[in-house]
Amino acid sequence: MQAIAANTLEPLEESIANQQALAVRLRELAKDLSKQAAEGGAVAVAPDEDLMQQIQSAAQRLRTLNQKYSALLKLSTHSVGLMISLYRSHKGQMQESAGPVMKQQTWSCEA
Repeated sequence: MQAIAANTLEPLEESIANQQALAVRLRELAKDLSKQAAEGGAVAVAPDEDLMQQIQSAAQRLRTLNQKYSALLKLSTHSVGLMISLYRSHKGQMQESAGPVMKQQTWSCEA
């Protein structure tokens, strides 16, 4: 979230890479558990309590980050909409004042 807010690409890429690595590990774990359940009818050993707490904690953090990211996307979408509206408004004023064909304006400074 901070990388997006600060508009820095490197921390965002690192965060995405970490999320992808975790997703791969979770898929492998789910596949292994499914395989064990299919072979034995049920998972023979209950998962480690510490591991379950880590998974639940990670899931909660992921939900929180997803909510923040969603809010950021809504806000940025609104901001982009405002910028587009402002640009169109400014462009419309320039066309109206210049007539049907836009005329080039020059600016100068006198000392």
